[in-house]
Formats: sequence, C-alpha cells, structure tokens
Amino acid sequence: MNTSHNEQYNSITSVLSEQKELSLYIHIPFCRQKCSYCNFYSLPVSTKSENNLSIEKTCERIFLEIDEANSEFNKRYKTVFFGGGNPGILSMDLLEKLLLKIAVNGKPSEITIECNPENINNDLISLFQRGLATRLSTGIQSLSENLLHNIGRNCAEVTTVRNALKNHNLISRTWDLNVDLIVGIPDQSIADVKSDIDEIIELVNPEHFSIYDLTYEPGTPLYNQYFSKMDELQENCEEMLPEIWKYMEKMGYHHYEISNFARKSESGVDTHFCKHNLQYWEMKPYLGIGPGAASTLFNGNRILRIECKPNILQYQSSTASLLNKDYLIESLSYDDYLKEKLIMGLRLFSGINLVQFEKIFDIVLTEIIPKTINSSMHNKFMVVQDNWLNFSQNGIMFMNTILVDMFIEIENYFSTHQVDKCLDLTAVFELC
Repeated sequence: MNTSHNEQYNSITSVLSEQKELSLYIHIPFCRQKCSYCNFYSLPVSTKSENNLSIEKTCERIFLEIDEANSEFNKRYKTVFFGGGNPGILSMDLLEKLLLKIAVNGKPSEITIECNPENINNDLISLFQRGLATRLSTGIQSLSENLLHNIGRNCAEVTTVRNALKNHNLISRTWDLNVDLIVGIPDQSIADVKSDIDEIIELVNPEHFSIYDLTYEPGTPLYNQYFSKMDELQENCEEMLPEIWKYMEKMGYHHYEISNFARKSESGVDTHFCKHNLQYWEMKPYLGIGPGAASTLFNGNRILRIECKPNILQYQSSTASLLNKDYLIESLSYDDYLKEKLIMGLRLFSGINLVQFEKIFDIVLTEIIPKTINSSMHNKFMVVQDNWLNFSQNGIMFMNTILVDMFIEIENYFSTHQVDKCLDLTAVFELC
C-alpha cells in the first residue's frame, strides 16, 4: 500500500478509534546481553549512565505514544503485554509509570510483564501484589549451566536463578506465573527437560509453561555455530517433543497450543491461558508500540499490518506523533489473511471454528480443501467435530507439511472457481 507519510499517519490514528477491541504490545528493546538464538530486535545495555539515558529516552517516546493511543482508542485495552528484550531491566519508576498509563481507560483483563529471572526482585513483585500487573513471564530456558552455555543464553548463574524463584514468596502469589523452557538444546536429553519441569513445579508451581523447540534463525550466532548439524538437532528435538507433551499432561497441565500449557483447575475450567497470546492466535486486532513492534488493525473489512522500524536512534530522536514515518504499513490481502488464519488458528488444539471461518471469508473451508482434510483425518492427524477443525497431538508434528498441502489446494480452488474475496471482520469477534 503506497501512501505518503502524512496520509499514513492520519489513516492509522483514525483507525484506532474504529477498533471494537484492542490489545496492546509494548516492546522494550533492551537486555543485559543478547542471547545467541535471539532474532528479536533488542540492544544490550549496561548500568552506565549513558545507557540508562538511552532507556529513559526510549521510554519517553513510548509514553507519548501510549498517551496518544489512549486518546484515540479511548477504551479499555483487552490485554497488555510488555515484551522485549527484557522489560525487567527497566527501573521500577519507569515500569510503574508504564503500568499506570496503560490503565488510564480501565484496567486490562490481563497485564503480562516479561522478565529475566535474575531481574526478579521485591520491587518488581510489589507491582503484582498491588494489582498493577497480573502475569509474570520469566525465561528460564534450562536449569543446566552447560546447556545454557550451548545456546549462548544471557543469564545469571543457575544458582542465582534458583534463588530468585525461592526468595520472593512466589509460591503464595495471587497472580499468574509463566515459565519459558527450551527443548532441543544441543546435548539436552528428555531427562534434562523433565528434571527442569519437576524442579520448577516444586519451587513455584507455575500456572503456565511455554515450552518452545529451539529454532535456528538465520543471522543469529547460534545458526552459524550449528549450521552443519542443524538437521540432526531438529530431528532430535522432534523426537523429544511428544514425550515432553505427554509428561506435561501427566503433571496436570492442559496442552492448549503447540508450545503452551496451562495448569488445570480443580473445577476443570481452564483459567490460566495466556489471554494476550490468544488475541494473536485468534487473529484479533492489537497495537504494537516501540522500535521493532508490529500491529494488526482492522479498517472496515481491511486488515492493516504495521511495523515500527527497528531503529532505536531514529525512534528516540523522532518528535512526531504515534504511527508516523517510523512505522511501515501494508494492507493484507484476502489470500494472505486466510492463510494466516489457518496457520495461527491451527496452532490451538481447539482449532478453527468452521462456522466462524465461513462468516469471515464467505467460503466453506471443508469444500475448498477436501483432499487435505480427508487425507489428514484418514491418518488421524486432524479431526472435524462439532464445527471445529483441529490437529491431533500426533498431527501437530506434521503441521507444516499439511499446511503446505492446504495452501496448494486453496490456490487450485481459487484458480478454478469464481470467489468474491470479501471479508466480514465483525465475525472475528463472534464464537459460533
């Protein structure tokens, strides 16, 4: 979509007021040291005053943008997520100011702060105890220093991590805790992962785990280091994942998304899903603020995909308002949105609601990809039941291959059938 900077700015700020609901992501692009596997936009900082000034200048711009977003949207954000980088590197004054600003129009239903374990302290915990935030997500990744070293993890000594979990009375918290772990680290065994899970449950009994398979992103030091062994390492990871998934179920966690597990409640009702990430997986609108942050906004029946340029110096020095020339914008096509809906929706074990899908895209999904669905059901990789299409746990291991087959079948259908490619985005908010 080619627009001038002024046209772009005016159209996007007005679009914020149109949103039926909106989640907010705030990107804090700072960390103590960049991990070897990380491809998110972030910069390492120290405690030197000039770096603190850099953090403060970035936050000043973020404050201005939040104020403008508050004014334009003028409603309560559904969820808010502070990610990075490492938001835990901020001073408590800055972090508290951010938390107060995002709640000006009403407190969001979920407010998550990402934080490296070594940055967990009493001041941070007090923010949760006071109700300013509702969910802490900490990236432990592994409790083995050797394994952390193998992936160049920016982390304090494991003893420090254990102490951080032990010493802040986390076990008696009244808010949710998520722990990130990584599977597929070179030289890691299934026993290593199970041992980490056991110890973490014993220490803090988290409501939620995010267990990711290690990915080797091009351009990262980890990719360059293990390039020649990558296929073998990924095969080992694929063998480990199903065992870990079964173990998580055994330990009382519901596997609701490929990489995410929520502790089952006594009533059987799952109340600990990450509500913010569900907004992404369900393809609902969200606003991203900060250098490198992305947004998806609805403009009538058009989807706008927006990205703030990953340039912190340009971001800090800008005197313009929200979503100005520092933001890149494009309009997502019908075909691209349909494919993203499948990619994201099928990550969830609840899957795709077929009635809702038909309302959004004005097509019947089972009629445009019958071969892929029938073949997947025959192999017990997919299930169609009660107007839902979803992967089985075995099928999720073949998700990428099955999605490729889906997309080929969809393109063939569009090439031979007349389809009025119109979207009804109001149906995104309806669960049929």
